[in-house]
Amino acid sequence: NLSAKEFESQTGIKVHFYTELEMLQLSPAASTSLYRIYQECLNNIARFAEATVVESSLDLQDGILLLSVSDNGKGFPIEDLTNRKTLGVIGMRERAFMIGGIFSIHSEPGEGTHVQVKVDLNDGLEKKL
Repeated sequence: NLSAKEFESQTGIKVHFYTELEMLQLSPAASTSLYRIYQECLNNIARFAEATVVESSLDLQDGILLLSVSDNGKGFPIEDLTNRKTLGVIGMRERAFMIGGIFSIHSEPGEGTHVQVKVDLNDGLEKKL
């Protein structure tokens, strides 16, 4: 349960978090799911990425809520996710799905990793969230 500042002090990895959202009304389940996905991203970065910087953001554009987390680490062949039981990634994908979101992850060796969760609030999901 690390905050970005705790993460920085414990790992030495700089975290930049950007948002222009002042107040966003989401259900406790949606808020918790997004927070846990963010935490899992940070945990994976600390354990595997050998990164020095994390760029992350939470934005709302045209009713689409977008959580984005990128690192400048070593990256990995994306097919490695299908060859191993990566429970962290499976958990993030399931958490996104449970709140009506779409989870995506992109990585290449030497290029870092980018995780994104999109939740369309236009489909009446804000009533469910």
